[in-house]
Amino acid sequence: LYEFEYIKTSRGYQFSSAILEAIFTTVIVSAHERDIILRGMSEGATFAEKHAAFEVVESLMIDPPKYLLE
Repeated sequence: LYEFEYIKTSRGYQFSSAILEAIFTTVIVSAHERDIILRGMSEGATFAEKHAAFEVVESLMIDPPKYLLE
């Protein structure tokens, strides 16, 4: 329906953070990846949980996931 920026890589497609933030669903990530991301974004997440979430999100995004670096 709408054109948006993406990059096709050997590992699949990467989307801008704006797109992923707008349509954060299990269609794009597996349930396991979603759980890792949600744990990393939760209040009181450990450094290890934030780092794991960052790695999952980073592999899907063109732009770095700034909201996980706060």
